[in-house]
Amino acid sequence: MKLNKEQAYYMLTNLDSFVSSFEKKHNTKVGVGALQIVHELLLEKSFPEGYRADKAH
Repeated sequence: MKLNKEQAYYMLTNLDSFVSSFEKKHNTKVGVGALQIVHELLLEKSFPEGYRADKAH
């Protein structure tokens, strides 16, 4: 799935909801490592210029 910057940011800010929905639908738990990878990928896509605290709103 290809996401644009806005879609990635939306998923990043709602990651808990997406993970919870996935876990219920598939009757499984998302591992901590997998969650960290997804978080990093969404963070990189949301902030392609690099994430820094002074850029955050």
